[in-house]
Amino acid sequence: MAALTTALAAISEDVRQADIKLVEKREAMDAYDKGFSATADLISTLLKLAGEDELAKRVRPSSRRPGQTVEDANDALLDVEEPSEQAAVDVA
Repeated sequence: MAALTTALAAISEDVRQADIKLVEKREAMDAYDKGFSATADLISTLLKLAGEDELAKRVRPSSRRPGQTVEDANDALLDVEEPSEQAAVDVA
């Protein structure tokens, strides 16, 4: 019975530590996303001021996908591959 109690205590400690690490990870991701968005927004604004409107659009931060530019977020949505004709033949 003592071994079971010791094992349960160890598992409980592992779960607690995992929860702490998850909170730290989320905080780090939020900080990165805020820094990325602020930097991309600043660069986009400076490019607009320099008359580089096309480049400014490409580096504008995405409001839907933190940590990415609008262009990268749109590319990620388009990267969904459709099954090839050969794969459809193989399944049939």
